[in-house]
Amino acid sequence: MDSLQYIASLIAKSPAWAQDLEKFAREHRVPIIDQISLQLLLQLVRLKRPERILEIGTAIAYSTLHMHEAVPDAYITTIEKNEKMYAIAAKNIARFKKSERIELIHGDAAEVIERFPPEKTFDFVFIDAAKSQYLRYFQSIAPHVLKGGVIVADNVLFKQFVAQPEEAPKRFKTIVKNLRMFNEYVMKNEDFHSSLAPVGDGLMISIKRT
Repeated sequence: MDSLQYIASLIAKSPAWAQDLEKFAREHRVPIIDQISLQLLLQLVRLKRPERILEIGTAIAYSTLHMHEAVPDAYITTIEKNEKMYAIAAKNIARFKKSERIELIHGDAAEVIERFPPEKTFDFVFIDAAKSQYLRYFQSIAPHVLKGGVIVADNVLFKQFVAQPEEAPKRFKTIVKNLRMFNEYVMKNEDFHSSLAPVGDGLMISIKRT
């Protein structure tokens, strides 16, 4: 048993509703956040106790519903571009009776964010959508993040190919190139304190300074 397997063995069993979504994700090959990364994400949410969360990339609303469970009083806005995923997410949010606190928006996240009025702000952002667009998402949402607000981006190491781009298959070259640009931009951005955690597929954690 390696260290990751050991850590995974310590994680409590998912609640029934989450197991149901995990089963659906496996059967339909829908990528969802891995369990170790999820635990860190939820700890960050609990520590921050945000009032307004933005999620970029809803998929089946797996992470959305987990964040809601971690901070039930928070208001969550979540954006999904894929029409099929949007419909499934809407069904899941309604099924678990969470529509009152979760706003689901259908559309391209960067375009949706560009239509946000300046006064629409968030104190926690989770990015888990098209990997090649991470830099665009980050730059779009940064002005709407409050001082001390947190931005978490998942999959920033992308199957370890970001650290070893020469090993990436041709079909992943653009994703890897764009994620490397994103990681370098965020780590050098003086408006944020950022740390890249080698957890799961890589989590970039940024806290806004000003």
